[in-house]
Amino acid sequence: MHYERMVKLTDRYVRSLLPKQVLETTDRDYGGFRNPVTLYTDTRPSAYSIIYLLTSYLNSDSTYSFSDDLLHRIQAGIKFLLSRQYSDGTIDLGVWKHAPCEVGFTLSAFCRHYVRLERGGRIEHDELREQLKSYIIKGANAVRDGVLYTPNHRWAAGIAPLASVADLFGDDGYLAKAEDFLADGIDINEDGSYYYENSPNYNTVANKGMLIAARFMQPEVLLDAVRRNLNFIMHNVQPSGESESAFSRRQDRGRSNCSMGGYSMFKEMAVLDSNGQYAKAADLQLDWIEMNGGSPGDFYPALLLLEEDRFREEQLKREELPSRYLNHYRSTGIVRYRNDDFACTLMYDLPKGEVKKERGGREASGNILTVHHGRTVIDGLYIKFAYQGEQSFKPDSITELGEGHYRLEQHYKGWPLHLRHRLEGKREEWMQADLKISVTVRIHNDSVEIEVDSSEGTTNIPISVEWLVRPGSQLAGKTGMQLIENDSITWFSEPEVIIKRDSGLNIEPLSALEITGGCLEHRLPIGYWRVVTGVAEQTCTRLTATGYTPFVRSFQIKAAKH
Repeated sequence: MHYERMVKLTDRYVRSLLPKQVLETTDRDYGGFRNPVTLYTDTRPSAYSIIYLLTSYLNSDSTYSFSDDLLHRIQAGIKFLLSRQYSDGTIDLGVWKHAPCEVGFTLSAFCRHYVRLERGGRIEHDELREQLKSYIIKGANAVRDGVLYTPNHRWAAGIAPLASVADLFGDDGYLAKAEDFLADGIDINEDGSYYYENSPNYNTVANKGMLIAARFMQPEVLLDAVRRNLNFIMHNVQPSGESESAFSRRQDRGRSNCSMGGYSMFKEMAVLDSNGQYAKAADLQLDWIEMNGGSPGDFYPALLLLEEDRFREEQLKREELPSRYLNHYRSTGIVRYRNDDFACTLMYDLPKGEVKKERGGREASGNILTVHHGRTVIDGLYIKFAYQGEQSFKPDSITELGEGHYRLEQHYKGWPLHLRHRLEGKREEWMQADLKISVTVRIHNDSVEIEVDSSEGTTNIPISVEWLVRPGSQLAGKTGMQLIENDSITWFSEPEVIIKRDSGLNIEPLSALEITGGCLEHRLPIGYWRVVTGVAEQTCTRLTATGYTPFVRSFQIKAAKH
């Protein structure tokens, strides 16, 4: 059934793309796909749109199968791409100009479509094939000779397209470059996390690139990395089915309803490994695409995988994903607890030692905890203090006190000040400070107990303990957004209507979270200065408890029903 559903999803996505295509022949962007909000016709997104049009056009079960109208649109789109491709083979993505990675992302799918067009042998496709070949080879030369920007580029925009082009049109230094990328090593740690980016979105990008490349080179090495990452991902799935994103180092940090990954990476690995959990994850991801819309496969349409018989006819016995565990991922700097409908993530990012890696992307945000009970969510916990600016607790040590029991500590000593105004060059001086903060966290029995202790160091420093409550939650029995002494607050998400395939409508029960403890000693707003934030910090409601150093307070948050 996956194949039939994916055909419909791909057609649905193609249908959404058609109004965006510029079909006025006098328009400078003729053939491209214009963003209706920005009115900008970007090159790489237009290439992706053409890839999906080709996917439906060349599929015999699609409603667009060999449609004359779609062929006209594809021809216009390819002409647009050729007009936007620079002489060195690169294309653009927004502000990134002359970027080898941007053309690299498009090549693997175009190679697959070239084979499909050639296999069909239709005369009306002759010019289209030659145009695609020109675009692909120029693009591969750009990747071979150029520089890629981020780790996931090496896999999805580097070795995958280079190996695909070498297999299709013959090697022209492509495989040597791909082997060179791989010789640098894969940025995966002992936990199975791609530590440069730690991102649900870019997990998918990296894994798909490796899966494509593994068909042509070093499958043992590449598939082992994918397998380890999928196992890590499955232990970061929340009760709602979304992925934990708070510790991401990319733009999906703190994003709600973040997908746990691409459908096709789970589907392909399920068949390759005969793995029932991966097969179940693919089922869940297919449901997610149907419910949330969007691209069914990103830069490489999932339907292309299901056109292969071994994936289309897969009949593995399904196994449930992990839903009860307590895992400390020391190399990544997170603790994951899940007990069916209750889950939490404790996060830390030590500046030295085993957690610290050479990384790209953003620095740690200061968010140390998320809690999920069903679809009721705390997207973050910050401990902030006003001391030589607005600061956020970022631990420099962690001690494991017992099972599910941890102490995070920071001795804040100030920060370097670069005095650029000195005429004789830069000079670094240190803004002196002295404040010790200890946060003890105990996770057990669907609850999290937290003690914040800042009794050592400078006194009279304003402290704010800040919970980020996801939009859509409702507070019960409380007005205002500050926690006072002996306060108890319960909040819950709106009941969600779930469409079940066989039994009509079902209303979920109200899963709630209850928090106790608090204090209100000031209403000083302490912002996010010197803190790199994510989506949650910009969208969530803040629930705060405030005081001054020496500050010692305890909180408990636990699963409840409303």
